[in-house]
Amino acid sequence: MKPERVIILNDKKEKLVGYLYKNTSKTLVIICHGIDPINGYPGTTEVFEFYHQVGASVFSFDFSGYGESEGTKKISLNQRVLDIGKVVEHFAPKYNEIILYGVSMGGIVAGGSIKVYGGFVDFIAPSSAATRTIRVEGTVNESVSFVKVN
Repeated sequence: MKPERVIILNDKKEKLVGYLYKNTSKTLVIICHGIDPINGYPGTTEVFEFYHQVGASVFSFDFSGYGESEGTKKISLNQRVLDIGKVVEHFAPKYNEIILYGVSMGGIVAGGSIKVYGGFVDFIAPSSAATRTIRVEGTVNESVSFVKVN
């Protein structure tokens, strides 16, 4: 998998830097990291490979202030929701189905984003202790659960 580097401007006109692993289907999985940047996050490579093997494209990016992205490094749930919104808006015209996969705190943010961007997002796959009580509509395996949004 050779990724394409993608830059998306957030609401503050700061660059959000991510990598798109293109595949054949019109399904996109957006990986939302926790407190640490996405690159090098435990289990991230396995998640990329899993979704890619089933035909989905995968986009991993760093929230404002993390990794290669611009901005101030701070934990702001509101800013992370806004960042996700800009990423979803960027890709929505190109994909028929969008899945938010949230890791740790990213699972909480992905879930919170549904109130704002639910019209563009089809499923969330939260991977967070705080999201384990969400009613699950389907599972791919024991570690990846999906919640249907629409």
